[in-house]
Amino acid sequence: MKKKFLATLAAGLIAFGSLGAVDAAKPITIQEQGSFTVGGTYKERPGKFSQENFVAEDGQRAYGDFAYVEYQKPVNAKKLPLIFQHGGAQSKRTWESGPDGREGFNTMFVRAGYSVYLIDQPRSGEANLSTEAVTPDTPWASNPMYGDKTLYVLSRIGHYDAAGNPVPNAQFPKGEKNYQAFQQS
Repeated sequence: MKKKFLATLAAGLIAFGSLGAVDAAKPITIQEQGSFTVGGTYKERPGKFSQENFVAEDGQRAYGDFAYVEYQKPVNAKKLPLIFQHGGAQSKRTWESGPDGREGFNTMFVRAGYSVYLIDQPRSGEANLSTEAVTPDTPWASNPMYGDKTLYVLSRIGHYDAAGNPVPNAQFPKGEKNYQAFQQS
């Protein structure tokens, strides 16, 4: 399996190296693209949430330590995808474009026919923060509970009824699955 993967990667690098300026100007046809989160955890504080004191931890849940993955799959993609993970103190932005504005590796490899997955490790880039307090500098870092119901209200997604249940506005889909997807993002 490892040899086959390395052979596929080598073929991709050869194809990548043969891309010329004319090829880079051609449109890319994407079959599927999107994003999702991986792993992570959440902690809950006992108590009752109060919209009047929305920065209090009572009754809130902290979501964090999820990895964030963005992907693109070209039409007729090669069998094996490429997964790009950034180094320390970086983000998936590392792979999105060159510092001078040129196409990044993700676009070049999608253009060469590979599905590409860009990963933001937990606590960096577009991934979640920690579920543990880090510093007192900002409400969401010193009090990770601030990110649950508070952001739901402040982002105008909805409000909470007297029993503490989320009530979405007319544009936000109902249900725990959708609420959790919002919180993980």
